Amino acid sequence: MANESRPDTLSSSPRVKSYATAAALVADVDLAAEFGGPVRQLRVGVAGDLKLVFSDGSEDTIYAVQIGEPVPVQATKIRFSGTTAQKITAFP
Repeated sequence: MANESRPDTLSSSPRVKSYATAAALVADVDLAAEFGGPVRQLRVGVAGDLKLVFSDGSEDTIYAVQIGEPVPVQATKIRFSGTTAQKITAFP
């Protein structure tokens, strides 16, 4: 079911969500608000960089994330500026 308020978001189940499914992100994604806390893993369907905010408030970029590569993190946000990966799936 597509999320009508966020055209770049696809809800694939109540516990897993995908972002930037058709193009690059156009806004930051507040994972903590959507999942009630940080997510434990991200995976991408189109290789690229992930600019993240972590549960301690720090920010960093994970470069050259490959298709299907699990990224174990405690992330609270995905920043659109600096993120080039697409088809990003978040696991709580």
